[in-house]
Amino acid sequence: MTAVTIRGTFRKDSRDNNGLESIAGQLVRDKVAQHHVVGIVKWAGATVSEDGTQTPAVKFLAVEPVSGEDAHLLAQILDRARQARGLGAAEEEFAKRTDPTLFDIDPDLADDEPVERNASGEPVPPPSKAELDAEKAEAKDVPPAEFSGKADA
Repeated sequence: MTAVTIRGTFRKDSRDNNGLESIAGQLVRDKVAQHHVVGIVKWAGATVSEDGTQTPAVKFLAVEPVSGEDAHLLAQILDRARQARGLGAAEEEFAKRTDPTLFDIDPDLADDEPVERNASGEPVPPPSKAELDAEKAEAKDVPPAEFSGKADA
């Protein structure tokens, strides 16, 4: 089976085709939930390995989340397509999977930024406006670096 790469950012002028923006809040709040989507992809190029194997890439022209009865219908269509390729039902397959996949998120790493902790292991709150202003004022008092003009060899 040949791998296929999925490229994925919508240009500003075609962001209205990215229906996932309608569930952005859900994606942020529940980082492990699964969502049914329907989309259209097209050829976006290929990479060629040293042995000459081509790995095609696709990009989404449009993608939309679906829910309710549409999600149930889509799950049935997905299962029929998977069954035609000799695979099991998607929901059963993903429910039993214990090994991480490319798209799994480690709950300990799910935050967008690492959390700074103090010596007791408690999270350090972000700096206040007053602290940021004080740091900015201190930085103004630092003289600029002086260089000799000679580069080290």
